[in-house]
Parts: sequence; C-alpha cells; structure tokens
Amino acid sequence: MIQKMFMNMLEISIIVSVIILAVCLLSPILDKKYIAKWKYVVWLGLTVRLLVPIPITFPNAPIQINPAQVMQESSNWQVNLFSNQQMIEELHKQPEIGSVIEKQVSFLSDLSVLNVAVGIWLVGTVVFSMYHLFGYFNFTRNSKRWSLARTAEQEKLFAQVKADMGIRRNVSLRRSKIVKSPMMYGIIHPTVIIPHTEYSETDLHLILKHELTHYKRHDIELKFVLFLVRSFYWFNPFVHLMSKKFNETIELICDEYVISGKDSSYKKRYMETILHSVEQQTGKSSILTSNYNGGLKVVKKRFQNILLNGNKKKGIFSLAAFTIVCVVSSSLVVFSASAGEADAKKVVEETQTPPHKEDIYSVQGEVGKQVPSEKIVGFQAESERNSKLEKIIIAHFEIPLKDLETTKYYYNYVDLNGDGKDEIFTVVMGPYTSGSGGSTALLVTETDSGELRVNQALTLIQTPVVISDNVTNGYKEIVVMNSGGGAEGHFVKLTADEEKYNSVNDGTPIEGLKGISGMAIINNDIVKDMEEGKALYLQEK
Repeated sequence: MIQKMFMNMLEISIIVSVIILAVCLLSPILDKKYIAKWKYVVWLGLTVRLLVPIPITFPNAPIQINPAQVMQESSNWQVNLFSNQQMIEELHKQPEIGSVIEKQVSFLSDLSVLNVAVGIWLVGTVVFSMYHLFGYFNFTRNSKRWSLARTAEQEKLFAQVKADMGIRRNVSLRRSKIVKSPMMYGIIHPTVIIPHTEYSETDLHLILKHELTHYKRHDIELKFVLFLVRSFYWFNPFVHLMSKKFNETIELICDEYVISGKDSSYKKRYMETILHSVEQQTGKSSILTSNYNGGLKVVKKRFQNILLNGNKKKGIFSLAAFTIVCVVSSSLVVFSASAGEADAKKVVEETQTPPHKEDIYSVQGEVGKQVPSEKIVGFQAESERNSKLEKIIIAHFEIPLKDLETTKYYYNYVDLNGDGKDEIFTVVMGPYTSGSGGSTALLVTETDSGELRVNQALTLIQTPVVISDNVTNGYKEIVVMNSGGGAEGHFVKLTADEEKYNSVNDGTPIEGLKGISGMAIINNDIVKDMEEGKALYLQEK
C-alpha cells in the first residue's frame, strides 16, 4: 500500500506544483485588488489537497503520464549489468566470493525503481522531520532555560489583552534572552514569548494583540500541518515555496485582523511596531512558531497591505473562478499506468521466461506468465494476509474447513470505476474455485460501514490480469487469456454493463496486447510462490 500512496503523492505533487506556480505569477496583480484572504484560502486548499493523496481525475484524461518506460529502462539496465555470465562463472570458482556475488545478483535483480524511490522518500521524510523537530525542541528548551521574570505591568497588560479578545484558555507569557523578536509557539501549551527589550505600553499592546491573534486563528496548528506537508513532500521545491508564501499570507491576514476598523494613526503606529520588531530579527526562525523572518521585502508587502486594506475587495468571485479552473485542470492529468494500484515489484518486459503450469486442482491454464507489452506495468499481488477478505471468500464459496489449508488467494487493490475508492480484485485457487480453464475471481467492494461484499464473480480467470486504461461505461476494461479444454489460447476484453463485467467466454477477442496500456495485476510466479512459502492460503498450514 505504501507504493500506492507514494505514486498518488507524485501525481498530486506534479499537479499542485503547476497551481503553485500559477498563484505566484498571479499574486502581484491580484494582491493589489483583493485582501489577503483570497490567497489564504488557495494555500489552505492546496495544503489539504497535498495531505489527501487520492487522485481526482477523469477516466480518459487527455494528459497521461506513464511511468512504465522509465521503469522498463531500469529493468534493462539491471539485466545488462548482470548479463556477463562468463565473469560471474569465474567469480563463482572462488567460494569466498561466489556466495556473496550470488546474493547480490539475486537482490539487485529483484530491485525496482519504484521500491528504491519509496525507500529514498521514506528516509528523506524521516531525516527532514527529525532535523526540524530537533531544532524546534532545542529552541523551546533554551527559551525556558534563559527565561526572565515578567514585570507586573507586562502581566497586567497581557491579561487585559486576553480579556479584550475573549481568550479564556491559559496562554502563558514569557520573556527570554535568546529571542530577538516577539513570537508564539505551542499547541498543547500555547506561549507568547517576548525578548528582553524595553517596550512602550502601546507597542507591547500591539505586539501582544498580534501574537494572540495568531492563537485565535489557530495559526500554530496550521503551521504544524504545513510542517507535515513539507516533510512528506521534501523532494518538491514548489511545496517549500508554497510554505514560505503561506507563512507570508498568515502574517498579512493577522495584520488585517489587528487593524480592522482602525484609523490611519493606529495603522501608522502598528507599522512602526512591526518595523522595530523586524529590525531586531536575526538568524533563522523555528518551525511551529509565529515568528516569521521574511526580511524587508515581506515588511514592504505587509505595509502595502495595511495601507491599502480599506480599498481592497474580498475577491469571492475571482476565488471561486480560480478554484474551478484548478479543479478542472487537475482532473485532466492522470498517471496512465498508476503504480499506486498495488505493490510494484517488477516491470513487464518483452523478453519473457517460459510460462509455468499449475498442476494442482486440474488447473491447466498458464499462470505466472508476464505480459509481453512495454505499455503494461506488472504488479505482484499484496503480500499481507487480509482476514476480512478471507472470511468473505470462505462464505461465498462455502469452502469446508478441511480444504482451507489447500486453497490460496491472490489480491490487488484497483479502482475500476474511477470513483477514488479501490475495489479488491482477488483470484481464488482451490478445489472449489478452479478448473481446466482457470480460477474464479471475485470483485469485492467495501461499504460505507467498512464491510466487504462480493459485487461479482468471474470464472475462467488466468493470471496475470490486465487492467486496461481504456474505459467503457465508466469502468476500466479487463483483458485476460481465454484458454483451456484443448482450445487455442487468445486474449479477450471484458467490459462492464450496469456495473457488471461480461464473462470470459463472452469477452471480445483481441489480437494480442499491442496498443493496450495499463497494469498487469497478480503478476506472480505462482509455482515459485508455493515453493518459497509466499502464497497466501485461507488457513495457515
């Protein structure tokens, strides 16, 4: 499942990056006309979109990205790297080296680009998050360590500002030697921290109101969400750019709330306070704090936003139009052979190994045979047991207890109708489910309550099963081999009508797989799985 999430994240990352670039290009024009809230809503929407890695695309999107070619090149590279049999044989003559070389060849031959990419992504996510969290906790520890006593006037003013803003929660005030400008941090224990600087009563009032506005608007929680997004998408510079711009917008919004309904003299004094605070800022601000060190450029933007605030529009119509354009445009891009549909283990190559025959339960069809098409990416079945699926298989076929240990099943998650929810395509191989022409497949869906139900059963199914990118009546076409009973094997195309696929015998014959793109699920070597004990049985032996 992690490969599925990673590929979905890549797809969403590409789409969102284009939107981020568009927002940055349009900002200089729209910022002059509309208040900062329009951009705040856009950044918030993109942040939520990045945290929900579920593709929202049209089934036949005009822009299709196919990762199969890249993965194919990697597979060819691996084959070329270890194709020098003469060298390997010479090394095998030395016992000390031969065993090591054999293990390395076995390991690297099973390695795929996707698995390597997922591994790098996971390591990068952990390193990025740990680095920034360590910096944050180190900062909070030092800020407490070097705290100073608060004056009675500061405590009184802080309590007054909280009361005026209707804040009843225990928000703390702290002075510290290590901070150069006011800030706020803490989700569980929110704290406003001010530097060891002499402030006038008016300046301190404005500073405290600004920081407590961050608290009322839940900006610290939002910054935590932004941190999660940056951790997951550490590899995308556009996401980091969005985070920077979002932080700018948060400050603009906070300024707008503080000066709302105030006259020009109040705005002028507020700007003087901002300038005084920014002049003291040095170094890099920590994550999960309201301190944003954007330099003089950001100060200039804040001043322009304050001065022109009363003359700007809300931009509701423009925001709605922009949102519609973003949603529609993002739906026009899709990964045509999304590796997110299952655990990606190996790439389908044109040069194939001889097919294996299943000699148990009279299954004479070809199994474990890779599909000869560079436009089709092969995926091995899920390797983890699924207890809920096992129960529904046993109930559907009414399999006796004595036969559970000899009935195996393979399954993958696929989205057949493009509704964003995966169905489970499972092939069951056993005495109650298999025959001379193949095995029985179940299309299983999950209800809103989390229960599984069998939507359809398909017989004469041989693996692998090709889930085509072509869509008919809102459902992806299924391509399988139809053979057995002495008949010559040929591929057939299954299409859905009223949410049900036609049978294999009623499938439309096609001449090979040329021109078909998609993914070949359950692309396992069945016999090898049985020999190595990797096959999933309804009951463990």
